[in-house]
Amino acid sequence: MQALLTHLAGPITVILPIALLSLKFVLKIAVDQRISKVVIARSFISAPVDIVFLALSFFSAFIISPMATNAPLSYGQFVYVFVIMIIVSIATIIFSRRSDNFLDDARLGWCVVATAAAYIVSVPALTFSIIVLAG
Repeated sequence: MQALLTHLAGPITVILPIALLSLKFVLKIAVDQRISKVVIARSFISAPVDIVFLALSFFSAFIISPMATNAPLSYGQFVYVFVIMIIVSIATIIFSRRSDNFLDDARLGWCVVATAAAYIVSVPALTFSIIVLAG
């Protein structure tokens, strides 16, 4: 059983976060509201905020875990990376809000650009956090 868990640990560190984000996306669209193109678009626009806060959660979990004591980073480096993650979170929120405003104003080109920027900032943050947490 231990060998199976060790073998699955790699894929699970990638599959589980993606599954959680997908579940949240579907629930956000489907629970207690009518599904429409606007609802789907708004959920897609706000997903990077969910992604970046999952990344921040993973990084925070790593910092408070016993694994952090064996990490090659110093306390100061952890704080530095954590501050960078907060800045990335703020940038993601700004991009998502701007995208939402562009959608309201029917400026779809700018909506796509702002949404893409939010994903470009948030997905690497999640990838980094998964790599750090997985060791």
